[in-house]
Amino acid sequence: MESQTARWLTSPEAEPWIDTAMSIADPSSLAAATRLRRDLKPDQAAAVLDLVWLRRRARTKLGPAADSWFLTHAGLEQATRWDVARWRADQIRSLGVTSVIDAGCGLGIDAMACQRLGLAVVGIERDPVVAILAQANLSRDWRHRALQITASDSTQTTTSGLTQTYDMPGARPSDHQPGRVITASVKDLDWTAWLTDPGAAIFLDPARRTTAGRSWRISDLSPSWDWVESIVEAAQGPVVVKLGPGFPRSSLPTNADVTWVSHRGDLVETTVWSSSQSTGARQALILTESDQQTTSKTDPSGDTPTISCLDSSTPPPPPGPLGAYIYEPDPSVIRAQALGSLASRLHAHPVAAEVAYLTGDTSVDTVYAQGFVIDDQLDMSEKSLRAWVRQAGIGVLEIKVRGLDIDPAVLRTKLRLKGSRSATVILTPTQTGSIALVVHRLSQPVVTT
Repeated sequence: MESQTARWLTSPEAEPWIDTAMSIADPSSLAAATRLRRDLKPDQAAAVLDLVWLRRRARTKLGPAADSWFLTHAGLEQATRWDVARWRADQIRSLGVTSVIDAGCGLGIDAMACQRLGLAVVGIERDPVVAILAQANLSRDWRHRALQITASDSTQTTTSGLTQTYDMPGARPSDHQPGRVITASVKDLDWTAWLTDPGAAIFLDPARRTTAGRSWRISDLSPSWDWVESIVEAAQGPVVVKLGPGFPRSSLPTNADVTWVSHRGDLVETTVWSSSQSTGARQALILTESDQQTTSKTDPSGDTPTISCLDSSTPPPPPGPLGAYIYEPDPSVIRAQALGSLASRLHAHPVAAEVAYLTGDTSVDTVYAQGFVIDDQLDMSEKSLRAWVRQAGIGVLEIKVRGLDIDPAVLRTKLRLKGSRSATVILTPTQTGSIALVVHRLSQPVVTT
């Protein structure tokens, strides 16, 4: 999409055509394109139909509000899930800041979450098309929520004119109205004013894409990890960095807090928190959906809802024998090396050294692990498993593996599944050797945590 098309797409002139496209069952069809091209230029028709297709696709990630946001394919792929953005914005606000510099703001999802909590937001985005869309998202959000904006001279202003995109090297939140997007590379800006402002939080989201697509290599981050570290070191206010879930643990700053965030069962990111409150903690956090917010557990010491984290301060206990239950930790727990804290909550221990399965005799319901009841134990051999699936009439088999060089897909084909029943097996090393466990998920927990 060209900048001119992006400006038209975000203008009032395009709104009726977007509404029309929203009523079309299949915006990717030839009929839809033909219908809009009767009155629109080809690039405009394509932009409208593509936007509607993206909005429908984005509902799972961004919620129903996605139907009013401007999106791109790459931007949606890289965008923070809305529940995660809401959680992070709340954490940033709790640091006592009044403004946020979102460097590499993309489509403005994180910026919008901060803005909705009353923080003044300045976005920086080097792609001019994405910057136009981000500016439109932030500006519409202000208007829809009927928020008043106060400029730096303390004069009350309206939201008119917020659709402009500013190129302001050296700009800072107090230089202009909040909700602005600066079109520039973060490295081309003078960061002096921002770095010396203790009331401004800096949020960095280095791009993890190359011309070949998404990359998880630290050397491919843009801006570079060295530049990010320099900002973390120099800033007088908080710095928050969003990284991929597999970012090398050894490269993380030791004096910053780090949270591995899991959402809907997916490990989605590593978040670095550098502020005067940082202690170097390493934590696992689970976010679950509840009216677009995080679902919290109740603090056992009172009735105050809290978001509970598992940290790495407790070492895991030594391995022990199999109990009546086996637990599969959430990936965030494993990445945070918080297995010891989880084992303490579950009254459990590892099944074997260096294997992230926990076992015990207590049934515990926790968001940090999936619990299973152990129904049977089988020899860890293809012959034994094939005989079992034949006798039990298993036609659908879920295979979970840790600590063994076994491909579940390959094994499943070798077992010749033909029955009408379904089952789950866990293949794992134990202190006495590798074993296959026939299990079913916990449904009626006895103890909660």
